[in-house]
Amino acid sequence: MKIMKKHIFILAALCAFAATSFAQEEEVISNKPTHYINLSPKVGYAIGFDNLSKMYIGGTGDVNVPYANSKSIGGWGAGLGVEYEFEYNHFLLNAGLDFDFLSAMSKYDFGFERPMTQPYDLTYRYRFFQYAESRNIATIGVPIRVGAQFGNFYFLVGAKVGYGLFGNFKGYGEYQVTAYDKTSKSEIQTNHDAGTGLFNIDKGANTQDDKLSLKPLDVRALAEIGLDLDKWLQAPVPKNKPKVQKGATHQPFTQNNIHYRVGLFAEYDILSVNNQAAGTPTFESGKTQVAGLPSVLAERSNGMPSLNNLFAGVKFTIQFAIPEKIRRQGGGKAVPPTLLDIYVLDKETKTPLEQSFMTIKNLKNDRMVKTGTEVRKGKTSQRFNKGEYEMYFSQNDYYPDTTYYEATTPNGHDTMTVYLQHRPVLRVRVSNAETGKKLSSVVKIRHSSLTKPIILRTAAKTGGENDTILNEVNGNYRVTIDKKGYEPYAIELQSLGETLDIKLVPIKVGRTFILKNMFFATNKTQILPESEEALQTLYEYLTDEQSKGHRIRIIGHTDNVGKDAANQKLSEGRANAVRNELINRGIDPTRIEAEGKGESQPIDTNDTEEGRANNRRVEVLVLE
Repeated sequence: MKIMKKHIFILAALCAFAATSFAQEEEVISNKPTHYINLSPKVGYAIGFDNLSKMYIGGTGDVNVPYANSKSIGGWGAGLGVEYEFEYNHFLLNAGLDFDFLSAMSKYDFGFERPMTQPYDLTYRYRFFQYAESRNIATIGVPIRVGAQFGNFYFLVGAKVGYGLFGNFKGYGEYQVTAYDKTSKSEIQTNHDAGTGLFNIDKGANTQDDKLSLKPLDVRALAEIGLDLDKWLQAPVPKNKPKVQKGATHQPFTQNNIHYRVGLFAEYDILSVNNQAAGTPTFESGKTQVAGLPSVLAERSNGMPSLNNLFAGVKFTIQFAIPEKIRRQGGGKAVPPTLLDIYVLDKETKTPLEQSFMTIKNLKNDRMVKTGTEVRKGKTSQRFNKGEYEMYFSQNDYYPDTTYYEATTPNGHDTMTVYLQHRPVLRVRVSNAETGKKLSSVVKIRHSSLTKPIILRTAAKTGGENDTILNEVNGNYRVTIDKKGYEPYAIELQSLGETLDIKLVPIKVGRTFILKNMFFATNKTQILPESEEALQTLYEYLTDEQSKGHRIRIIGHTDNVGKDAANQKLSEGRANAVRNELINRGIDPTRIEAEGKGESQPIDTNDTEEGRANNRRVEVLVLE
C-alpha cells in the first residue's frame, strides 16, 4: 500500500513537470477570472489491492494453514463528473461531484481449519484452489483539485472524499475438505463427494452473502494531466454579434462559450473501502454456496480485510464558460463590437493572396477566437469586443506573420493590412559535365541557423531535378554535393530564389581537383569533424572497382599570412593528415602520396579574406 501511495505522489509531481515542460507558446496572463461548469465522462482500468495475503489465518485446531496468496487481476471502471472550475492567470481550481462504478477481479489460494468436538473429535481443513472473486462498487464523491494551465497543456492534483452507494461480489473456484483426528493428528478421510468440486456463491441460499459492506467514507488521491483542445475544436466566432435580450445582465451563451479538453487521470484510495461481506459468514461443504472469501478470512484473522482501489484512464471534459457580465456605457446600452477589415497581401507585389489562413487569440483569457480560418481573395472581416488580440497569418509558400490588434473604439470600424513575404524556392538540376547525362545525387543545403543540413535528393529518371522552399531570409546558404566518382561540389548561394544548374566533373587520371569541404583547426593540421563527408567520398572513390588501381597525390596549400617556412610546414602537415586518415580507413599507403606547396601557388588574391580562404585548400591529383 505504501508503495502505491508513493507512486501516486510521484505521478502528481510528474504531471506538474510535464505541463510546464511541454508548454510551447509564449504565455499571456489573463487579467480576469473565468468560470466554467464542466461535464466530464471518464473510462479506464480499475484494480483492487487488498491486504488478505498479509493476514495470519489460523484455526483453533492443532494444524494451522497460515497463508492466503492473492493476485489482483483488475477490470474496468467508468464515471461521470459534474464540476465547477475557476481559472485565473495560470491557476485552476476545480470542485464538484463524481459518480464512479468499478468492477475488478482478484484470485486467491487459501486454507483454514474448523474443529468439531461433538459428536466427533475431528478437525476439518478446508483448501481453496484458484478461488476468483469479482467485486462491483459504486460510489459518489466530492473531488477538490488545484492545478495550472500553460499554453495548451494543463494538470490537476487533489483529493476526493467518496461515499459507497452499493457493492456486491460473486466468487467461484475449487475446494477440498480433509478431516483429521485431533488426538492422533492422522488423516481420517478426504471428502470428495460433498467437499470437492466447483461452487458459485452468486445469489446463493444466503442472499446477503453477495453484498459488500462499505465504509461510510473513503479518500482518494487524484492526479490528471491533459491537453486543451480549443486549438482544434473551438467554434468560429459568428460574423454577426449575438443579440442581447433586453434587461439581460450577461452576454448571450453561444458556441464560443463551449470548450473541450482531454486528459489522463489516476485515482488511488488512501483510506480504503471495507470489503467484508454483510451478514453471518457461512461455509457449507455439501452445498453450492460459500460466504465471500473476505468474510471467511475475516472470521479467522486478526484484522479486517480492506480494499484499496486504483482507477486510471482517459477523461474527456466539456467546459461551459459562464458568460461575462455586460459592460455598459453611460446610456445603459451594451458596448457594441468593433469591426475590423483585414487585407492579406504579397509583400513584393502588393497583390491579394488567393488563399491564406488566420488564427486569433484573445489575450484577456488566452483563448483561441479563431483557429486556421481560411481567408479568400486576400480579404476578410472580423468583429472584436473591446480588448487585446494576437493574430497569426500563414500560407504554405510564405513566411508566417504575427501581429497585434487592440479593439478600443465601441462600434468602430478599423482596417488592417498584413504583408506576407514569399518563401524563395531553390531548384537544382544535376548532370554530368562531360556527357550531359542527368545524375542521381544527394544535395546538402546548410545555413548558420540550422543544426542539420536540408537534404534534397535528385533522381536520374526524373531529370536529375528537385526543389525546396528556403525558410531563412537572412544569411548565406551553402550547397554541397559529394558524389562518388565525381569532383566535390560546393557553392555559396547568391540569390535565394535562383535555379542551380550543377554540372559534376568526373574524376580522371591526370586531372587535379580541389577536395572541397575539408576543414582544419586554425593554423593546425587537425582535421575537423565537418570534413567527414569529403573524406568518405574520396575513400569510396579509391575503393570503387573502376578506380582500385589509381594512385593519388594529396597537395596542401596555404595563404601568405605568416612566414614562408611555417606555411610550407603547415601545408605538408595537412596533406599528410589527409593521407593518414585514408590509410587508417584501409587504403594501401603505396597508393597515396602527400606534398605541401605552402603559399607558392595561389589561385586567388591574398588581399581579401575571401581570396585567402580560397587559397587555403587541399588538392587531389590522380596519378595513374
